[in-house]
Amino acid sequence: MDHTLFSALLKNLLSVDVTDATDMDSSLYAFEKKYCFSIKMQPMFTSKALYYLLSSSKESMIYELIDQLGICLSFFTFDNRIYIIGPYVKEKYSELKTET
Repeated sequence: MDHTLFSALLKNLLSVDVTDATDMDSSLYAFEKKYCFSIKMQPMFTSKALYYLLSSSKESMIYELIDQLGICLSFFTFDNRIYIIGPYVKEKYSELKTET
């Protein structure tokens, strides 16, 4: 299977970033640097937390994380490769919610 094509298909269908995290050491570090704005508010977006979650995930499941700001992240294993979808949001931005 062409994994690059599969990632591009997901990215185009969902209109969010798709990360192939199979090489967890480099990809999770890069993901944290790019998307983790606050370790206090987004502890599950750190490379250490993601490594733990991805390592213990099952292949037949899709997982979703939501931080305190309402920013979501999904991940799954398919064809022995790990994919991270996101980050993305489900709700409209609320300044009041962010301040709270």
